[in-house]
Amino acid sequence: MRPPKSDEFNLGFAPDSLEQLVASMTPEIYENLKQAVELGRWADGVRLSEEQREQSLQLVILYEAKWTPEENRVGAPLQQECASKQIDNDKSEFRPVILDTDSHKEQE
Repeated sequence: MRPPKSDEFNLGFAPDSLEQLVASMTPEIYENLKQAVELGRWADGVRLSEEQREQSLQLVILYEAKWTPEENRVGAPLQQECASKQIDNDKSEFRPVILDTDSHKEQE
């Protein structure tokens, strides 16, 4: 099963359920909703109402649950350890540089 293509998205009727709505969403619609939630604005620049933002986010989450691998979904767990922590553990590679500021002063 795959998401419908954009030219297939013409329900011609009101969906009976969220499942039916999500099943009929195209990747383009998903991307537009996701971007609108991220930016707080529709593509034409009109600001989303709080209700629109909540409903759009719900649709994004439901779409991802149906079509997106778990590790790529909104709210997927982050890595347990970040790269900067690995650098902190190996401090031997990084040594502070001590500048001799007195050597630049003129001698009296």
